[in-house]
Amino acid sequence: MTIETLFRENFRPLTVYAMQFVREKAVAEDIVQELFVNFYEKKEAFQSKTLSKSYLYKAVHNRCINHKEYQQLRKKM
Repeated sequence: MTIETLFRENFRPLTVYAMQFVREKAVAEDIVQELFVNFYEKKEAFQSKTLSKSYLYKAVHNRCINHKEYQQLRKKM
């Protein structure tokens, strides 16, 4: 399965999932899109591996948490 196929099949459900954490559609879309851009940039590392749905959801979850922590840190500055 190509990264493009993974993106097309999972962008919307992953965005909905990310919105549970960040509460903003645009931010959620950016998080998911950046995840797939990262996969694309490192596609050689992922060619031999299959990316499971659980891996994708965990990656989005981690990125949402990182985003929220960054936002909290910015508020303190």
